[in-house]
Amino acid sequence: MKKSLLSATTIFFIFFLAAGLSYAQDKKLNFGTLNWPPYFGETLENGGFMTEISTEAFKRTGWDYNLKFMNWNRAMGLAKKGKLTGVQGAYYTDERAKIFFYTNEITAANVVIFQKKGAGISYNSLKDLEGYTFGILRGFGYPDEFVQADFLKKEFTDKPEANILKLLKDRVDLIVGSKLVTIDIANSHYPDQAGQLDVLDPPLEKKPLYNIISKKIDNHQKILDDFNKGLEMLKEDGTYQAIMKKHGF
Repeated sequence: MKKSLLSATTIFFIFFLAAGLSYAQDKKLNFGTLNWPPYFGETLENGGFMTEISTEAFKRTGWDYNLKFMNWNRAMGLAKKGKLTGVQGAYYTDERAKIFFYTNEITAANVVIFQKKGAGISYNSLKDLEGYTFGILRGFGYPDEFVQADFLKKEFTDKPEANILKLLKDRVDLIVGSKLVTIDIANSHYPDQAGQLDVLDPPLEKKPLYNIISKKIDNHQKILDDFNKGLEMLKEDGTYQAIMKKHGF
């Protein structure tokens, strides 16, 4: 009798433990993104302000948010297949909206055009820049007006630092990117030449940044709703503002 009771207790304990582990795994989210300082990056405090906000927003609604830094196109590819829950810090594009759900806006970035100092380029409309060669990044989102400007010559590369170097080496005339991110990457990779970057006015666009969730994930709607709910909580109680201030925004 004692042996039977012990066996029953052991079976119950194993079942309870397995159920607990299954629940914990079900509440774990795996996102990917690139290093994109000062918004997010593996060397930044708590992964940067967007990572900290994302972590806290999901935590408020019971999720365990895990972020891996990797090549941008790899992160997008894995999330597209459902091998990642989603991608942190994406611009909106119609193409992406076919395969991802977008959270509410988390923050925004000023997208600008850079020239090399002394180049003497100016513009009022993109048509003024016809004849110049732009360096842009493969797989990245850009303002619709720029994407649709077929009269502009655009050369693709895969990494932001490589795109900046092409400008510094006079291999392209102009590059397009987030103002803060481009300057940060230039200072990090090319500190002696970063001062040669010159921003053209006006900015192309102030683009919102979101987290995107793969439509391949079974419970994508709950994940989306819970994040938006958690983000609203952070804004209502001042946590969002405190995180931004702590990171210098």
